Amino acid sequence: MNDKNPFLDHIIITGGLSGIGLETLKVISHNNPKSKIIITSREHESGFKKLKQAFPESKNIELLELDLSKDISVDNFLKEIKKNCKQIFSLILNGGFIETSPCLMTTQNSIEEHLKINYTNNIKIVQFIVRKYMLKQKHGSVVNISSSAAKFANGGRLAYAASKAAMTLAIKVMSRELGKNNITFNSISPGLTESKLMRNSTDEDKIEDYLNCVDNRRIGMPREIAYLINFLISDKNTHITGQDISIDGGI
Repeated sequence: MNDKNPFLDHIIITGGLSGIGLETLKVISHNNPKSKIIITSREHESGFKKLKQAFPESKNIELLELDLSKDISVDNFLKEIKKNCKQIFSLILNGGFIETSPCLMTTQNSIEEHLKINYTNNIKIVQFIVRKYMLKQKHGSVVNISSSAAKFANGGRLAYAASKAAMTLAIKVMSRELGKNNITFNSISPGLTESKLMRNSTDEDKIEDYLNCVDNRRIGMPREIAYLINFLISDKNTHITGQDISIDGGI
């Protein structure tokens, strides 16, 4: 990012190069052509290559390195934001981590890693952005991408579901305390959504079980989630806050 030419209006999407994040980037970029969108990747060089492949001519997308498992990476990310951004109107917390295991075999390390990536460092980012920008602006929106696992306690997801549930509850608390400042705080809980991450973390038999019990008998598509995110951060959303919105085809 260029220190001499800081952008005036920013939208941040953590993890915006695959799955739900990439589709969200496409939708928001199309609908907010005058905003600079910051996305993140754990590795800047490989992430930059992916960004150029997906958006070869885009001028309103910026990539910053962010590894939510490393405190120093989070600190450096926030320093870059502080140095370069004058206003931030939307923060979309999409970056996350999942590792499945039977509940009695889930290790302490796995629990701690899920909490650090899906909860603790996300809280740190929200606190910084809201204090530094949104409270001063008296305007802003925070959208947390949670999971249906946080509601329905799917087998094999003890650490993942707990970390997502913790973040979802935190978002509700923030809305309760800070909603009076014209800032909206919401979570979205997708069901199974077509992505590489979903395929790598969900056995085929579990997918079949899901399709047999979901009302519309299909897996969700990332763009369907992206449209909801785009609405929640838009000026059209003036009264939805403190919610955990399911978008799962009817579980």
